[in-house]
Amino acid sequence: MYGFELCRRIRAASRPQYTYVMLLTTVSGKYGYLTEMKAGADDFLAKPFDEELLAARLVVAERILNLQSQVKHLAGLLPICCVCKKVRDDQNYWQQVESYIAKRTDARFTHSYCPDCCDDLRRQIAALPLVPAHQNS
Repeated sequence: MYGFELCRRIRAASRPQYTYVMLLTTVSGKYGYLTEMKAGADDFLAKPFDEELLAARLVVAERILNLQSQVKHLAGLLPICCVCKKVRDDQNYWQQVESYIAKRTDARFTHSYCPDCCDDLRRQIAALPLVPAHQNS
């Protein structure tokens, strides 16, 4: 299998983390470069193999992967209101967290009370003044 075909297969696979692909190739020139980059290669080295050049390019690859990790982390942050728990989307629109997540994932929500909220609700109900039934009409 040629390197560009391997690269295509790697890019076609559903992978949880990005795979940085550097090809060692005999292909040279503009056509070879474009073919390998279109296949999804991040970088390539032409033969004959140069150990110092590989070391330098691996430093760059590591820098790129670290930056990508930082961007992924930042993209995973949700701006959420600490009072009403609405989430702000990319268009600066605030919506319920359930709506935000449901639009972006296959998650479905069911609602209930956690034990702490249930206890708090019971205390609030118990603190309400009793109203005789005949005053409700």
